[in-house]
Amino acid sequence: MPTLAEIERFAVDHISSRSELGADPAFPHDLWRAMGQAGLLGLGLSPAHGGSGCDATALIEAGAALVEHGRNLGIVLSWSVQNLVGRYVLGQLGSETQRERYLPDLARGQLAISLAVSEPGMGGSPKRLSTRATAANGGYVLDGEKTYLTNGPIADLFVVVAVTGEADGLKQFSGFIVEKPRPGLELVAGAHIDFLRPSPHGGIVMRDCAVPGDSMLGEEGSALNAIFRRFRLIEDVVTLGPLLGGMRLQLSLLGAARSQSGVEVAGEQAETVGALTAGIAGVAVLAERLAHDLDGGAGEDDLVPLLLVARDFCGRFQTSFTEVCAVLQINDPILDAFSADMAKLSGLAGGAARARTRKLGLQTLRG
Repeated sequence: MPTLAEIERFAVDHISSRSELGADPAFPHDLWRAMGQAGLLGLGLSPAHGGSGCDATALIEAGAALVEHGRNLGIVLSWSVQNLVGRYVLGQLGSETQRERYLPDLARGQLAISLAVSEPGMGGSPKRLSTRATAANGGYVLDGEKTYLTNGPIADLFVVVAVTGEADGLKQFSGFIVEKPRPGLELVAGAHIDFLRPSPHGGIVMRDCAVPGDSMLGEEGSALNAIFRRFRLIEDVVTLGPLLGGMRLQLSLLGAARSQSGVEVAGEQAETVGALTAGIAGVAVLAERLAHDLDGGAGEDDLVPLLLVARDFCGRFQTSFTEVCAVLQINDPILDAFSADMAKLSGLAGGAARARTRKLGLQTLRG
C-alpha cells in the first residue's frame, strides 16, 4: 500500500511534470499504467483481490494529495471513478466469481471501468430512464443509450443500470456488467466536454446486446438503491478529497501570483482569504467525519446535512476566490485554467444537492 508521502511524490513526478495534461484531450494511457504499477488504481479494492483495502478516509486523503501536488483534476477524476466503482459497486455487490474475475485487473490498471446510468436528454432521473434489460435464453438483452460516462472511451467494463420490470407502477432497476467488445454494444462520442481534461467522457448504445445471466450485479431489482442512489452519495463524499486538494492548491498559487503582481493586499482581501483558509480546514474535518460514517454504514439522512454544508462551502469558495483574484489583478493562465476546472467540479451534481436541500427543508417544516 503506498503511503501518503509516496502518493504525493508520484503526483509531483508523474502528473505535475506533464503540463500538457490539462490541454490535451488525448487520454494518457502511459500515466494510467504507471498509476496501476504504483498501486493507486487499487487503493480502494480489497487486498484479497490485489488492492490495498483503503477506506473512504484514505481515498479522500489520497485524492487531495494527488490534486494538490499533481495540479490536475481530470486524471484524478478518472482515478476516483476506477476506485469507487471497483470498491463500492463491484466489490460490494459482485459475486465472488465476478470479484475474482475483474478486480485484480482493475487494481493493476489492465482494465478500466465506467458506471453507465445517465441517458441523453434524461439525465439521471430514475423516472425518465428507459434503457431496458429483457430476460432471454438464460441471460438478458439490453437496449438503450447511456451518456456522460466518465472513463467511457477507455472502459473495458460498463456497469449498466437498466429497467428489468415494474412493481406498483414504479420501474425496477438492475445492474449488469457489460464487457467490451460485445455484439450490440457501440461506443459513441456523447456530449462534448472540454473541461476536466484528460478525464475522458463518452457514451454507449446497446441494440440487442445479449449478456449472460451471471452478468447481473447484485439482486434483480435492487439497483435503484444499491447502485444509483448509494453511489451518488458515495461519490459526493469522496470527491471532497480532490476539492480539498484543489482549494489548497488555489490558495498556494494565489500567494505566488500575488507576489508577482505587486498589488497591495487590503484588509478586506486578507480577511476573505483568511476565511477561505479556515473554511478549508473545516471542510477537512467534515470530510473525515463523513468518510467514517459512510464506511460505518450510515444512511442518507445522517450523511446529507454535513455533506450539504461541505459542498456549499466548496461552491462559495470559487466565487470568493475569483473576486479576490480580480481585485488583486492576478493574471496567471495556469491558475485560471485550474480554477475553471475547480468551478466545474464544484458545480457537478448541483441538481442533486438542491433536491437534497429541498427535501431536508420540507422535513424541517413538517416537523
